[in-house]
Amino acid sequence: MLSAFHSAIVSGSTASLTAMLSEDVEHCADSGGKASAIRETLSGISSVLDFIGQSLHAYWQTCEWLPSEINGAQGVIIKADGVISASMTFGFDEAGRVSRIFIMRNPEKLAGLRGLLDVQ
Repeated sequence: MLSAFHSAIVSGSTASLTAMLSEDVEHCADSGGKASAIRETLSGISSVLDFIGQSLHAYWQTCEWLPSEINGAQGVIIKADGVISASMTFGFDEAGRVSRIFIMRNPEKLAGLRGLLDVQ
């Protein structure tokens, strides 16, 4: 799943993600007002796929992608120019499809992820 998300962000093509997402998938972010991020939750597969294929593609296509266990679940740490700039974690529905995508952009909270990279 993480490799499909990474491919979609790098290429801007989200077709491979469609079957992995629930129809009512939600995408939200937390920046703590200290970094750029969406302010409102995106709802629905079309809105989320558009955001991934356009915005995340524009911002993250050249970033380093580091799969990691975050809060007990699979996720990814995104580094830009060698600095942790975001993390992405996922929630799943009963069918195993992604129902929630959460992006952390708050630098104070991201600082806590540095230790994960030292361990892995």
